[in-house]
Amino acid sequence: MSLWGYSTFFSAKPQLDVDAYSAVVLPKASLHRPRILQPVIGGAEQEASFCDSKGLGNVIACVAVAPDEANIQKAFEVGAAFKPEKPKVAGGKHHAWLLALLLDQIATYKATNALAYEQMIKTLSLRLEDYLALLDGRSASMWHSRVSLASHAFIVATAIAEHQPAAYQRAAQHFLDTVNALAITEAWPNGFNYWINNRAFVFLLATSAYVNGSDADNKDEVLSIASRLGLWQIYMTRPDHRIESIADEGPRVDLKDESQRVMDLLAKLTRNPVFSTYSAYIETRWGREGYYSGYRWLKPFLKEPDIHLLSEDPSDLSFLNGVLPTFAVFGEGAYNQVVMRSDWGAEGLFVQARAGQTFSHHQHYDAGHFTFFYKHPLLVDGGVYSRNYYKDSRLNYSLRTVAKNSILLPMHGEEIRPNKFFTQNVNEGGQNILMPTGSAIVSTSHWRKRSERTDRPQGARLRRAVELPFSSAFVEFELEQAYNRPEQRKVQRLSRSLLFLPESKTLLLRDRALGLKEGVSSKLVFHPKTVPEGATDSVSESSTGVYDIPRRHELNFVQSPLVLTSLLGGEIGGRAFVGHPYRFYVESYLPDGGTEILDQSAGYQPSPWFDEPAARIELNARLEGEGSLIALDVSAHHVEPQIKTGNGFHLVELSSDIVLYVDEEKQSIRLPSLVKPMTVISEALSDSIELVIGTQKVTLSLQQGVGRLGPGLVQPGTPT
Repeated sequence: MSLWGYSTFFSAKPQLDVDAYSAVVLPKASLHRPRILQPVIGGAEQEASFCDSKGLGNVIACVAVAPDEANIQKAFEVGAAFKPEKPKVAGGKHHAWLLALLLDQIATYKATNALAYEQMIKTLSLRLEDYLALLDGRSASMWHSRVSLASHAFIVATAIAEHQPAAYQRAAQHFLDTVNALAITEAWPNGFNYWINNRAFVFLLATSAYVNGSDADNKDEVLSIASRLGLWQIYMTRPDHRIESIADEGPRVDLKDESQRVMDLLAKLTRNPVFSTYSAYIETRWGREGYYSGYRWLKPFLKEPDIHLLSEDPSDLSFLNGVLPTFAVFGEGAYNQVVMRSDWGAEGLFVQARAGQTFSHHQHYDAGHFTFFYKHPLLVDGGVYSRNYYKDSRLNYSLRTVAKNSILLPMHGEEIRPNKFFTQNVNEGGQNILMPTGSAIVSTSHWRKRSERTDRPQGARLRRAVELPFSSAFVEFELEQAYNRPEQRKVQRLSRSLLFLPESKTLLLRDRALGLKEGVSSKLVFHPKTVPEGATDSVSESSTGVYDIPRRHELNFVQSPLVLTSLLGGEIGGRAFVGHPYRFYVESYLPDGGTEILDQSAGYQPSPWFDEPAARIELNARLEGEGSLIALDVSAHHVEPQIKTGNGFHLVELSSDIVLYVDEEKQSIRLPSLVKPMTVISEALSDSIELVIGTQKVTLSLQQGVGRLGPGLVQPGTPT
């Protein structure tokens, strides 16, 4: 059954009325209770054991499922004695939301214990002012602690709105600005682990308070944004049941402990079975440990029994086949996170890529980076993050472009010392490092002004993203701004495109440069899970563990289906940095024209959430002119791709596809008869192209310069 019958929350990026967010938001005139989170009536989680404990969470659950006189008085007594910690800009504990949730459940009984009720109001009022003082200041950064601080503040303000109406209004404005920020990215650029551990649940709880407890007229927009964030998690889930690494990541990419309560709350808010079934998928994977033990008291509030499931036993994501598209872009125009998959099953191909702006300090400098998964991780993120925040393994490696499957533009003598923590000049040719150890973006308008400045480096752009038939897709990024600075332009234009062709089990990667500055070279970087065959035959003079890769057209990988074939740009050769610590060795370009290999492994600690590539491969690339075109094939029976070059175009034949790259506009292009589906990619963003195929003239409609033509679609044609 199609998803569209359930909800409109999965449409394109919501068009927000930003001006409405500066309007006054008032609590519902009825001031009904509960305003923050309604308990589930008659749900499956009505456990009497909640009432056997004095822990605040269990007390909240107890009074929700069994609101008799004794339990209500116990709740007042516990609430009046509870003293939540004063919040900090970053770190610290945030427990005021628990007291707010308790008050919200028992406020209708305030006459039975007026003194306790007043004490709870007083405590929450003090904490609310603490939160607002931090939010009114300039230390808390958006896409970091500001989101959680604003969410906590609004939850507390909703609980005591009639007592603190002015503070409620201030809290609402701060919360809605974080909603606006998340509408820009539709993801958490700091990494999934930080989102799910520190931000996701409290943001959704504040969303619940906004939807249930206010008279605002933009609730559907807010819910739509929350839904996009939930979808981002689902799309970034690999077939091996973990979230793809995107930044400073941690252990909860495994979906344990945190994700299920977030999906249950999102399902409750939207009534959408995609989220409830994804929650069931997590439970199939982790059982009771889908909920961290300290959160299980939330189940009487979150487990809605009447939201049906798309599958009764979702052991993988195949329940989404026919429900969600296989292609998506999150934060289009800003973050530009792209996901492409052949299908949602366990045997599907999975590719994700991104190239966008910088939002916060846990983000990496990875424009153009992509990963490739088929049955196992094949090309992965080389970064690591575990107690190494100020260590070489993060500052000089993991957050940099050299740790990604991207492009390096090294230049001798370039100085890369963004701040005092970068004690050595490691110049590997990566992208501009803008905020590696801290950020202070205080609002979405502040971020927009920064992103529009011409006196500071900017990020990459998404030129086009096109979904094609049979789960194929094409994306193209413009990367030059990620490498250029106002005082130093390395390249006039640098583009990377990815054409995903699951019928051929192939990803075509094309990189092109225009106006490369004299003295700037170019490399393509890959982080495979297994080493290339023969890569360790020739030890480099530079260092043990660093091997020369002789020039060749094709690279095969040990115990891997991956085959890398160069189609444009000539033979490929370079270096392989194999194993630990050598994959952390970075070639730095000196002012005198020489290079040195620097070990940047300091601070590295093996952790189970790392993908741990077997090597880093740096391939010397010729990006100017026709550029580089590489086929990444994972088919069981590899068929060597063939390429024919004409006047301004290139025709590539794969096992099940033909691809036509049109670099120059032509009145028409003559081709042989088609025996396979053909994808056409025009450099110009044309809406059509004239082709002569065999004896027939065909006008192919294009979307942003991209189209697809099947053999059967040639008839009827116009004889030439």
